[in-house]
Amino acid sequence: MRVDCSQITMQERKKEDDGTCVVTVHVDPGACMFKSRVTGRPNGKTVLLEIESGCPCVQKLAESLQSVDAFESLKMPYEENPVFRKSGTLLRHATCPIPIAIAKCVEASIGLALKKNVKIEYEK
Repeated sequence: MRVDCSQITMQERKKEDDGTCVVTVHVDPGACMFKSRVTGRPNGKTVLLEIESGCPCVQKLAESLQSVDAFESLKMPYEENPVFRKSGTLLRHATCPIPIAIAKCVEASIGLALKKNVKIEYEK
């Protein structure tokens, strides 16, 4: 299955020779300071994931989520989503942004979303 990346500009994607889109997201989680990087590479109906982090819990998640079914990983409700189910068993904080970063990476890598930054800010 070839992914159509035509709606994502060249500045927003890295297109592989086979036409797939490699997407990388960088995560600054705030107070815990364990910055992470998630890279998604479509491979047929799955997305191969490379997750790098200084967090030991995210490292365990990375070991168990080396690939995901592209559409299952975007499934709702959360309790039926394999990314959120696995994250719920391995991560220690309910507010960890890594599961949503994985979902956003997968979504963009298969061409279902444009790469637009997500931001959460506290009002001062």
